[in-house]
Amino acid sequence: MHHEVRSGNDAIEAVRRLGVSRGTQVGLAAHGTSVGLAVHDHTIALVCDDPHSCVAMVDHELRPRWTMWSSLTAAEFVAREVRLATAWDVGAVHRLLAGGWRNEPSRVWAHLHQLDHRRAPAAGQLDLMGGDGGGNHDHPVRPDGYLRPEWVEGSWHRSPAEAAAWAAMALQAAALQAERLRASKARGDVAGDPEATARAESTAELLCAELAHDGLPIDRVAAETLITSLVGPRPHNDGEAAEGRRV
Repeated sequence: MHHEVRSGNDAIEAVRRLGVSRGTQVGLAAHGTSVGLAVHDHTIALVCDDPHSCVAMVDHELRPRWTMWSSLTAAEFVAREVRLATAWDVGAVHRLLAGGWRNEPSRVWAHLHQLDHRRAPAAGQLDLMGGDGGGNHDHPVRPDGYLRPEWVEGSWHRSPAEAAAWAAMALQAAALQAERLRASKARGDVAGDPEATARAESTAELLCAELAHDGLPIDRVAAETLITSLVGPRPHNDGEAAEGRRV
């Protein structure tokens, strides 16, 4: 079922009616003014004047676990001074499950659905036998099970409704990842709690998005003291600087 909301308060009430509380996974996709949510089998298009602030209000009031394809979503919000509290980063969790660093949505989706990622369609690819995949082009998944390359490349940026549909795909991927993690624990393949590790890795991605925007905080006085102990005091004029370079 699809919903549209036009304010932060409406967004809070919409997700609350769907049973969202602290820690509930909520799919999130955002690019510019195209911001959408997914809860269970519902999608919510944020047609607010400031959709990022609407998400911030939901985050503050209910603190769900935002489920996103990658840290690019977190970076989108950090750039608008919105810091999300908790997340499930599908790309980061994929690295835990499959290894390596490649974690684009098409590869993640193929891995979770036991499809050969090497056969995943690419944007602009000419397939003389398979055509364009057929089916409903308004849906992100082709009849053969692969994600549509135009969606992967960002066609969902066009509207909040399509962003919500893309968020729903991230939510589905996260659910399958959680099943894989629980199964690995049940088989004894891993020690500890793999889902907790996934959440920790996702939190690290949120932190990286913030550091990429803010820079690494340092104590300037302590840093200058350390540098002085290694290379001497800061020169007071060009003459002292030139003399220091000759030493």
